[in-house]
Amino acid sequence: MKGNLIRFLLPEAQYASTDFRVKKQLPFLALTSVVLLSVFILLEPVALLSSRGKVNLFELLLLILIGLAACALVALRKGKYSEASWMMSATLLGSSLATLFTMPYSGSPFDPYRPFAFSAVMAACTMLVSLKRIQIRLYGIAWISGWVLSFATIFRDRFEADISLTAAILLAGVLGVTVEIIVLDQVRKLSDNLLETALDETRKATAALNQINALLAETAAGMEIGAQIQRAADSLVKSVESVTTIQNYLGTSSDSLLKESGNFAQTSSAVTTSIETMKKNLEEQSSAITQTSAAITQISTNLQNISGIATKRRVSLADIAKSNTAQRDLVQNLLASVELVQKSSEGIALFVHTVEDIASRTGLLSMNASIEAARAGSAGKGFSIIAQEIRALSEETRKNAGTIKQLLDNNETTVASTVQMTQEFAGYIEKSSQEMKDLVDSIDEILRGVTEMDIGTREVMNAVQEIVESGSQSSELVNTVVKNVGFQRQGFEIIARFSRELHDRIISLQQAVDNIRGVSAEIAQAGAHNTTQVQKIQKHLEG
Repeated sequence: MKGNLIRFLLPEAQYASTDFRVKKQLPFLALTSVVLLSVFILLEPVALLSSRGKVNLFELLLLILIGLAACALVALRKGKYSEASWMMSATLLGSSLATLFTMPYSGSPFDPYRPFAFSAVMAACTMLVSLKRIQIRLYGIAWISGWVLSFATIFRDRFEADISLTAAILLAGVLGVTVEIIVLDQVRKLSDNLLETALDETRKATAALNQINALLAETAAGMEIGAQIQRAADSLVKSVESVTTIQNYLGTSSDSLLKESGNFAQTSSAVTTSIETMKKNLEEQSSAITQTSAAITQISTNLQNISGIATKRRVSLADIAKSNTAQRDLVQNLLASVELVQKSSEGIALFVHTVEDIASRTGLLSMNASIEAARAGSAGKGFSIIAQEIRALSEETRKNAGTIKQLLDNNETTVASTVQMTQEFAGYIEKSSQEMKDLVDSIDEILRGVTEMDIGTREVMNAVQEIVESGSQSSELVNTVVKNVGFQRQGFEIIARFSRELHDRIISLQQAVDNIRGVSAEIAQAGAHNTTQVQKIQKHLEG
């Protein structure tokens, strides 16, 4: 349970990389923090009950101490060990001063001894949670200051009752805490010194152990020399066998080389004759290829002329196609304008029809007005004249509307005829443009074909040129080969002499190999003897 709690409060990731002197204090710091936090939490309800639910200064200080202890545990969990240690030192000092100034006293002269005893225990706990000696000293200074201040405040009446006893208690408290702080500080100093000495001795022992291990490793390596000598002797024997094999191979090869050099001298003359014949054939082939190259050059020139003429025609046709496209666009715009005129005429005809309808209704109204005026007699005479004028005006309006309608009908016929002719012309332009486009595409196909033919002709010309150059190079190579054959003949004569010398050297090498084989046998025997001695030494060391 305790181990699990410490592992929880001190995660391995931070704890493993901590200094050893700090590491030995951390378990005490963690356990003290947990114990104090638990005690303070248990004291809180007791303090509330004792104060009958009223919050006093002691309860507020107790809540602050609970918060400090909890923050110290959080800091421990996050690996902030120094901050946690200072928080716990402050918590212990705060609990001592809170006990001194807020606990109830009975009025006895010996009441100050109770907070003094509690502070002594808290001082010992401070040594457990402190990572630095200055924390112990600061605790003592702060407590002595609080102790003296308490006799100037809460214990002031003790001086009036018995000044000698009170002064003695004050002095005893100061001396007691001072002595305890000095003792705790020296104990911590002694503990740190002992720990430092132990670490130094551990480092020295580790260094000595490493030296002993290195010495043992060197000794073991020295003991392996005999085995290495024996292995080297075995390897030497294998190498001698390989040299013997190579020697036999060289002897056989030198004999074959002597025979082949004689055969080459006989065949070199035949090779020279064949090469001369090849040279003549190459010259004839080069002449024929030159004539072919001239014919292909003429073909390429003709293709370039054809390509130029076709390109010019294509440009002309492209211009015509652009002109047709422009005409088509103009016709389309004209057709759109005529359609707008047609729609406008239809709107005007509708308006004229409306005017005729209004004129007809106006005539009927004027007729009705005349009838009513006749009924009215002389009183409606003036109104009858007006009605007649209105009827005459409506008749004139109807005639004008009829004339306009007739004109609009003629205009509509003309517009319809114009639209039809414009559409027919647009179709002709479209067809002409498409045919011109097809013609341009055909010329493009012709140009691509001519271009491909020109490229192919150029490739053929390049190939022919390369053949001509290769023929020239082959002729030069043939001349070079003739010279080289003569040089090779001389070289093979030199090789023949070298083969005879090599045969003599191989015999000398065989004698040297026999000597090396004898020496390697002696080395192997010495290595085996050394290995036996090493095994005896190892048995004595193990015993």
